[in-house]
Amino acid sequence: MYAGVYHLGFREHGNQNTGDARDVEACTRDVEVCTRDVEACTRDVEVCTRDVEARTRDVEARTRDVEARTRDVEARTRDVEVRT
Repeated sequence: MYAGVYHLGFREHGNQNTGDARDVEACTRDVEVCTRDVEACTRDVEVCTRDVEARTRDVEARTRDVEARTRDVEARTRDVEVRT
């Protein structure tokens, strides 16, 4: 995306070989917009990462709970088998 917008900036604002200050200014603005977009995406990814990490911790806790319940059921099953 960054390279695409940079390239489009040159195409939109004139010949890339003119060296015209307007071309440079336009491309600079395009790069600034892309930079802000990348920064926003980075923040979104950070939020999603924290969410995934929290969900992972929740799943791990639930897994430990299921494992403990499974051990309890297995122990009770052995108790019933011993009695019968």
